[in-house]
Amino acid sequence: MENLFWMHFILGPFFLVIAFLFKAFPPKSINYLYGYRTTRSMKSDVAWHAANKLSANLMVGVGFATCLAQGIFYTTDMAFEAYVGWSSGVLVVLLLATIPVVEAHLKKNFDEQGNPISK
Repeated sequence: MENLFWMHFILGPFFLVIAFLFKAFPPKSINYLYGYRTTRSMKSDVAWHAANKLSANLMVGVGFATCLAQGIFYTTDMAFEAYVGWSSGVLVVLLLATIPVVEAHLKKNFDEQGNPISK
């Protein structure tokens, strides 16, 4: 059980490392393997870079929030299964919440062809 604890406990820090890697090494061009890939983000290079920059910043926040949640849940007197469930749930919910945030940003700042909307 202790090995499972440590494997789970590194989830937040590991995700944070991945987020910083996305931030430090964003994808150079539109591709189907690496980066924030949605129909709207892949309309143009400008939209692609904007989506990947914002999603990387949000991922860093998700990583920190997951680490914080793990620390808080660890200090409570909950069963290991509940600890794993709640802290994993925080990661999944916050990660999924980044999608509508990035899509709203793209919809607000880019037209249907992915061209920036001039203000």
